[in-house]
Amino acid sequence: MIKALYTVASYDNFNILPELIDEYTGMVRGVVKNLYMNTTCYSTNAFARMKSGEALTEKKLTPRMHESREAAQKALKSEG
Repeated sequence: MIKALYTVASYDNFNILPELIDEYTGMVRGVVKNLYMNTTCYSTNAFARMKSGEALTEKKLTPRMHESREAAQKALKSEG
């Protein structure tokens, strides 16, 4: 039996080819649905937060993207 997890994911230094974004966000959807109780992300790069948020929104996933690890952890605790 797999136990659901609370997760904070770092998107610092994350790069992806534009043609792989659909596949990647589809994979994220499956992982979030099947393995996570709640998840949030962060990136110190404002452009990365914007692009990741857009891609996740297009896949009908809530883009819980924060500007620091501490902010992401605080959000996760308050939502959990």
